Amino acid sequence: MRFSTLILGSLFTMLCWHSKAQDFANPLNIPMVLSGNFGEIRSNHFHTGLDIKTQGREGLPVFCIDEGEIVRVKVSPYGYGKALYIKHPGGYTSVYAHLSSFSPEVEAYIKEEQYKAKSYDVNAYPPAGKFKFSKGQEIAKSGNSGSSGGPHLHFEVRDSRTEEPINPQTLGFKISDNVKPSIYGLSVYALNENSHVNQKDYDNFSMGGSYGSYALKEEDAITAHGDIGLAVHSIDRYDAANNKCGIYKVVLKVNDQVQYSAVFDRLNFETNRYMNAHIDYNLFKKYRKHYHRLFKTENNPLDIYKTLINNGALDCRKDESLNCKLEISDFEGNLSTLNFQIKSQATPYKRASTHNPNQHKVNALSPFEWKGSYSSVSIPAKTLYFSDELEFREFEHNGLPALQVGDEYTGAQNSFSLALKIPESIPNELHSKILLGKIAANNRVQADNAGEVKQGWFYAKNREFGTYTLIIDTVNPTIKPIGMWEGKELRNGNKIRFIIRDGQSGVNDYQLYIDGNWALLEYDYRKAAVVYEFDAGRVSPGDHTLKIVISDKVGNEESLEYNFKSY
Repeated sequence: MRFSTLILGSLFTMLCWHSKAQDFANPLNIPMVLSGNFGEIRSNHFHTGLDIKTQGREGLPVFCIDEGEIVRVKVSPYGYGKALYIKHPGGYTSVYAHLSSFSPEVEAYIKEEQYKAKSYDVNAYPPAGKFKFSKGQEIAKSGNSGSSGGPHLHFEVRDSRTEEPINPQTLGFKISDNVKPSIYGLSVYALNENSHVNQKDYDNFSMGGSYGSYALKEEDAITAHGDIGLAVHSIDRYDAANNKCGIYKVVLKVNDQVQYSAVFDRLNFETNRYMNAHIDYNLFKKYRKHYHRLFKTENNPLDIYKTLINNGALDCRKDESLNCKLEISDFEGNLSTLNFQIKSQATPYKRASTHNPNQHKVNALSPFEWKGSYSSVSIPAKTLYFSDELEFREFEHNGLPALQVGDEYTGAQNSFSLALKIPESIPNELHSKILLGKIAANNRVQADNAGEVKQGWFYAKNREFGTYTLIIDTVNPTIKPIGMWEGKELRNGNKIRFIIRDGQSGVNDYQLYIDGNWALLEYDYRKAAVVYEFDAGRVSPGDHTLKIVISDKVGNEESLEYNFKSY
């Protein structure tokens, strides 16, 4: 009874929010042309907002969509970069990310917060009422900060009560769209050992048709037995841009009955990484193809599903034909359909069994441990999205212990622990310089992450399956000054750039000091650069010293020092 009540309540809330078209202002003074939309498949998450193009430029004015006040200011070299969070009276919070700068009063506030924290990376919550804006008032300039792939504005609207992101198109933000979604492929899966599709575990089919009407190619046929799951490769586009965006709604009908449906009206940050359960992670990782599963895996708490008969699985245990119809639409109702037939067989096909002694069945809902002679793995419950066989194997790589934990084409929700015994050939004084290395397909080793050493073992955590070994990093980072030299004269607003790199474990910390006092550096990891903007208000006229110190993830450190004059 309680479960039914929760479902009805959620549906009622969703319908109410969906019906509330709002009179919000455009966050930019140009037409809303998108490079990314709400619910679009990204690496390890659904996109939670709109990526609005800024005509390839930075510095466009960004406007408040409604009256409200700033409740959060976030600055980071990664993620959203420079971002503003504004709460509005109607129960919504708007988010503006990848900005180049804030309004002058907010810039001054956040700079003080950075100096208080002695960190470029800050997450500040201004006092209530400190920064109020009216609808259409300029709040910032657009940019390319954080993990942005090019100049644009990432824009979100959230439910202020729950912090859940809402699809802005359901709130009245209009984007010109007369383009029907494209359907590129259909995958069919045997969901257990007693099932098969075309006498296999899995089969894939490309499409015939276009402009909204699709079908399998004439030579393709689907014959199946047991529990069968489907997935569809589909994307959407808008009128003014050719960028690949996400679909809004997908419905699967079997013999005219709705078997499955999903809608991208709102998301939840706590479960957003479970996108890896929703998609075919293997095909996404290998080929960047967007296959939406039309069935629910064992470990998938997403609430985007509106209809789930038998968790979306098709029952193919009778001699009959299943007439299937896929309906995929965007928010404006542009519809594409795929019609196909599955021939269900009552008699199973007996497949030859294979055995790999290194493969072990890992239950998605239970913890799992594996131990070798000089390595071990501990996987928490609910790390895999579905129960699967993973390969565990230890071996030597360039004279160091190595461990295979599944492969990179298997998704992981949680971090798992692994341990590698440190060879006696590595002296104790180098133990602090050890980090985890990931062995790529070309046999090259790439630095992964740091860990800790205990009683001759190296312990680390990871969130990606693959093959790992040890790396010893004894090389200091490098610093290359751009526009700085001994005796330089600095005036207010002058900018000094340093190119900072580390070839193995990666840059971990960057600090700048003027006469021993901390000074603000802005880090752009994509350009491997830190920038110092001279602030005459913080440094008196005269002779001074500047020192920059860079360290990597295992404590190797490099520094440069200069004398300079200020005016």
